[in-house]
Amino acid sequence: MNGDDSEDTQCVGRFRMSVPKALAVEGRSQSIYRVDVRTVPIPSGGLEAVWNDRLTQIRALKAPPEVADVIVRTFALEPEVPAVWYRRSSEFARLLALEAMRAVGYHVLLVSRGAESGHEPGIEALVKIVVDAYEPSTSSGFCVGYGSITSEPSQSEHASISFVHRMLPDITLSFNSQTVREPNETYFLDDIESVERGLAAQGGKLKVLRNEVRSAAGLKGTEEWISVTERGDQPLSLFSWHFPGVAESSEQPDVVLKGEAPAEHQAELETLWEEMLTSLQPIPPSPTSAR
Repeated sequence: MNGDDSEDTQCVGRFRMSVPKALAVEGRSQSIYRVDVRTVPIPSGGLEAVWNDRLTQIRALKAPPEVADVIVRTFALEPEVPAVWYRRSSEFARLLALEAMRAVGYHVLLVSRGAESGHEPGIEALVKIVVDAYEPSTSSGFCVGYGSITSEPSQSEHASISFVHRMLPDITLSFNSQTVREPNETYFLDDIESVERGLAAQGGKLKVLRNEVRSAAGLKGTEEWISVTERGDQPLSLFSWHFPGVAESSEQPDVVLKGEAPAEHQAELETLWEEMLTSLQPIPPSPTSAR
């Protein structure tokens, strides 16, 4: 099952979830070893069309004043893996970025990593590890869309995906996971009294609808629902489920699911919320990765 191949299932990072048909993916991002990774379908023009389009976008960037060209060099990172070093800052010539592409079946793997001038060999070696560890399967590993990175788990992983309702665009949901050095004990309701006072002073109000411990994907998180009304506005329902993470664990990262909707559409949000939260599952580490 490939994440982006299924309309009712999405995988991102170390997790997968069911996605109601009423929702559309609005955006997603993933990074591992601080390398940004994503996958996109190959258009009719093939990999060359994707690569040329990206080079055009890069050439349109503003170069630092002391250099003539934003592109430092184009080369083959590996056979059939085109790559480019370019200057990612319009002010500082020493700030570079490496981008590379690899065609896999009917889609393209795209990777990107920033660096300072002088560190290019090490960054190229790191990006090669990520490219070589990619498999067009989402049964295990770190999911990036159509496939997964199957190398050893990293202590620096981030993944996010956002959704919008197809018919009611004021209903949105998002999922985010991030490895942490220590648990992230920040919650919706940490400073509830201060927020209530601030809203009341401006003619608004806040109501706590739910605040309880709830498990999902084998993780014991905290579910918080609140209703917020600012002066002159309609009430807004805000949902959150948060697991604070285990230090330096890719399998138990900081995880947050959020939902938002006008109060008049809260019932619809609740339905979507329950399906996504109850379906949340961990993706096992790749058996080929070093443990």
